[in-house]
Amino acid sequence: MVDNQASLTPAQIGRNSVSLFDSEDPRSLINLVSDTVRRAIQSAFEKEPLLFGMDERTLLKTLRAKKSTPTITDNRLRLNFWNQYDQTQARNAQEMNFSAIVAGICSRQFLYDHYLKRPENVAWMLCMPSSYETVLEEGLQFGLEQLRDVLALDANVYLTDADGKVLKDEDGEPTIIGFNMKLLEMKAKITEMIHVRLKGAVASKQLTVHASLGQVNKQTEALTMDGLQQQLLELEKREKAAEHTPGSDGVKDVEAEIVSEG
Repeated sequence: MVDNQASLTPAQIGRNSVSLFDSEDPRSLINLVSDTVRRAIQSAFEKEPLLFGMDERTLLKTLRAKKSTPTITDNRLRLNFWNQYDQTQARNAQEMNFSAIVAGICSRQFLYDHYLKRPENVAWMLCMPSSYETVLEEGLQFGLEQLRDVLALDANVYLTDADGKVLKDEDGEPTIIGFNMKLLEMKAKITEMIHVRLKGAVASKQLTVHASLGQVNKQTEALTMDGLQQQLLELEKREKAAEHTPGSDGVKDVEAEIVSEG
């Protein structure tokens, strides 16, 4: 039997095949951290349970509303945390290496004594980031839908009220809304950029006519023979004209030049 996980990346195996907070599962996230980190996670959850379990964008909006927008340090720790989680699952290790998580960002002392004390930090760190491919797929789909909406627009877009009735100006003419062409062009370019990143550039095809060497030689030979035959006809005409020239003795040197065509 073929192992279905053989074709999966370590990240896919680590993030999809096990639960994250199931204490009964030895490979869940909560069982792969140290006792200190586990207690910090549990404490943060007890203080702000609503922050946990949100999707990335919802949590980000919530944190912004709480004036706790993630900083560059928060984002770096979060990415390192999940990269280390993937590696721990791939190696089947017993515990995540938090020295690797904080390396080049902050000290373990700062992480334990300050960072993990705030539920907002813990919730953001534990929020699983979307994969690069998933972000591109979603962005491309959204961009194509936006472009599809543009294609569906009428040539003139009219200003309407809440009931959908077209508003008119003082002269009784419908009020036309102009397009933000720069924004539309930017959206089209961004969508194209995402498409290239995800699907690759559209191949440019050229029509090429191939001919064998034998075909070329045959055509060249036919053209050459036609040219020679035409030259011979011209020589015959010139020779006959010379024979009937007054004062001639019937013998004339005919000077001819055969020009090879091509």
